[in-house]
Amino acid sequence: MVAIRDLALEYQQVAGGASGPIRVPAVSDISCQLRTAAISAIVGPSGCGKTSIIQAIAGLLVPASGDISIDGIPVRGVRPRTAVIFQDFGLLPWRTVEGNAELPLVLAGTRRARVRRAERRRRVDPVLDELGLSAFRGFYPAGLSGGMKQRVAIARALVSEPDVLLMDEPFSSLDALTREAAQEFLLQVRRSRPLTILLVTHSIEEAVYLAETIFVMQGRNPGTIRKRFDICENRLESRFAIGTGDVQDFRSSPRYLELCGSIRAALRESGGTDDGAAE
Repeated sequence: MVAIRDLALEYQQVAGGASGPIRVPAVSDISCQLRTAAISAIVGPSGCGKTSIIQAIAGLLVPASGDISIDGIPVRGVRPRTAVIFQDFGLLPWRTVEGNAELPLVLAGTRRARVRRAERRRRVDPVLDELGLSAFRGFYPAGLSGGMKQRVAIARALVSEPDVLLMDEPFSSLDALTREAAQEFLLQVRRSRPLTILLVTHSIEEAVYLAETIFVMQGRNPGTIRKRFDICENRLESRFAIGTGDVQDFRSSPRYLELCGSIRAALRESGGTDDGAAE
């Protein structure tokens, strides 16, 4: 379980005429827990600190106060079993699909005994097969569609065998149909692996469709959690309980529309936009 307690984050910025850097608060008084092996989502207006929380859980940002723990162990720097997917995918243009997917293993080889190529292939090949990327292993990112790039980013994350996956606006650059396909793909990944996933998204509809728990943030500098919504329909045992797990029906259900409306109202109260997204 990921547990956040009384978290405050801040940045140092240099202001004109100032004698030194000034501290700019990002978030304050954040306390929440992410359900193990489930998808949680954070929505909120721009500047409320959503990405800062992702960075802190990943060990990339040191809290000003409070603490973060994973399975009872405090986060102190980068944790090997925590993977992060950022908005622009972060693929290296000079590496192939296979080269990008195996990157965590290559980097691990610079910190400890080098991971041999045969071992890298043993870890990478099954993931490429599962994600439908084997036929594209020799392609470079420039030759891939947005949806395929997203799959490569997910493959790279899974190769490190994480138990926590952090996703910061991972589908925002995709067109509507590709985005829906990517959402379905994420659900299948979740179904096959006991991953604890935290998703930051500007899309209310995406959060309601994917997440079991949604945290709505308010305020800017610092931001904090205003409300929490629990969606029983999205729990793994409910979502895939029948047949092949046809989850499309939830998008048109009254409950889905009700939740979207409730979260939109909460965002308006907290400074979000009124066009269906929290920007």
